[in-house]
This record gives sequence, structure tokens and C-alpha cells, in this order.
Amino acid sequence: MAKIIVVVELGLVFLLPGPAPGEAAGGRAAARSTATESAAVRHFDTLPPGAELPTDEACAAEVRPAVEVRPANTPQNQTTGRARTVPVDRWIGFPTYRRTFERVTGAFIGTTDEILQWASCKWGIDEDVTRARAVVESDWRQELVGDNGHSVGILQVKCLQPGDPHDIAFPDCRDSTAYNADYASFAVRACYDNLYAEGGWFDATALPAMPADPANDERLWQCVGLWYSGAWQSGNEAYVDAVRRAYADRPWERFAP
Repeated sequence: MAKIIVVVELGLVFLLPGPAPGEAAGGRAAARSTATESAAVRHFDTLPPGAELPTDEACAAEVRPAVEVRPANTPQNQTTGRARTVPVDRWIGFPTYRRTFERVTGAFIGTTDEILQWASCKWGIDEDVTRARAVVESDWRQELVGDNGHSVGILQVKCLQPGDPHDIAFPDCRDSTAYNADYASFAVRACYDNLYAEGGWFDATALPAMPADPANDERLWQCVGLWYSGAWQSGNEAYVDAVRRAYADRPWERFAP
């Protein structure tokens, strides 16, 4: 992993088949970035827990234009994913989580930064938090394989081997930057919205949500840490500190093609 932090993602097992080998992205049509220089410029902020989340298409229309700073990502940036359905024998006791998971589509095409904007908008997560996660996870490189051959992509989804916690996402986690970012952003939102309490895992409301103040939103940062450690408020301190530093330092502003 060289200087990249190896990520052990959220320790949840999805025992679902991925798409057949060679299967093209299916289901919903891909939303392409429709950003123009005249588009209204706004920052995608964290939405409060339980907020209504915007659609793929609505977010595509609001993404701001951004140059490609990682040209090697272009093939995966031009590849979409497909939505999946949780079977009846999985995630029993987590009905809201199951329904929300079906929003993960990877149905977007754009530059690397535009994809991170889109995923942030779609899941109501501060866009700079998503950018900072991607810095720590992969230095914004979709082709990066880590965790001894188990994790891949811009947000290092642990999906490459059968039995991995997120093997449901294969091969889209590898082949589509948008799907990788969509999936990993969903995991943070599910935590932030306290969906895991529904099935008796943990109660995120022990930490107050502060969506208007992302730098000090401890629930958000612990949900970011959960992606790394798979445990609520445990084993993620160094990782969260690294993402917070990237959030403050904004190294993506110094990236060059």
C-alpha cells in the first residue's frame, strides 16, 4: 500500500451474487454530468439525519464542472454500475437499510471530482469529507488494489474476493468509479441515519449530529471511522485523524493531471 492507509471496511457480509462476468451496467440509465460554467455554484453539504435524499438525476444536474486530475481513472469513470436487491434471507430486521441499499446504482459518468461530488450530493454527505476519504483511501486512484488483494477503488471497497464483506458490489466496485463512491457513501449515510439501530447493532444517536458544522460533527466522523474498523467508536482513531487532516489540508486542490 506504500503511503496509502490500508482500509478494512465495514465488517458486514453481503452474500449476494454480483453481475455475471462481462455483464454491462443495467437497470437505470447513467446520469451524465450536465454541469456547465453557468450552473449555480453550491457546496454539497451534509443533510440532517432522516432528510429526504436527492435522486441520481437531480445530483447530476447540480454537479459543478471539474477537470480530470486522475486521467488513469477515465475508463472506470466512464463505466456505470447497476442496482442490486437484497434477498429476503439477508439483513433480516433491517428493513430501512435494505430499502436504502437499493438506491446504490453507480449511474453517473464524469471526471473523478465530479463523481465524488455526485456521490456526496446523492447521500447528503459534505463533499469535502468525501474528497478527504478518497485521499486517505486511494489518493483518488480507482485502480488501486489494497488490503492484500481484497479492497479496490477510490474508496477502497472490500469486495474483490468471495466472502469479502462487500462482495455483493463486485465487479462494479472495481470497474466503476461512480459505483465505488456510491456504495461507500451509502455506508456512511446508513450509519448517520442510525439505520443499524433498527436491527439492534448500535445506536448512533448517542452522538449528536451537527450537519451544519462538518468539522465538528462527531457522529459523521465516527460513521467515517466505522467504514474503516467495522466497529462503532472503536479501532478507528488513526484513520479518522488522517481523514480529518486531509479535510483540513485539502490536498486535492494541489492535484494536477
